[in-house]
Amino acid sequence: ERTELPKHIKNSHDPSYRAMIKALDMCWTYRWDRRPSARVITDYLMGKLRMITGEENPDLRVLLPERDPDQKNTESDYEYYNDGAND
Repeated sequence: ERTELPKHIKNSHDPSYRAMIKALDMCWTYRWDRRPSARVITDYLMGKLRMITGEENPDLRVLLPERDPDQKNTESDYEYYNDGAND
């Protein structure tokens, strides 16, 4: 089941939100034989990014905010779901 998008994103006219929504829709195509490949979706998003930025080779690096020094470490369940033992 697909998670509902927040209304401020779903109703936005921001071209970056519109591009991401379309890419998500492409990923959720029900029939596998009509679902675009990851390459097709990547090419679509890169084309939209070029259009939005006006740059032929836009910078894809993302600057992450500094971690909150008061944030506690959490236990990961990655191994539980990804070691194959629980399939």
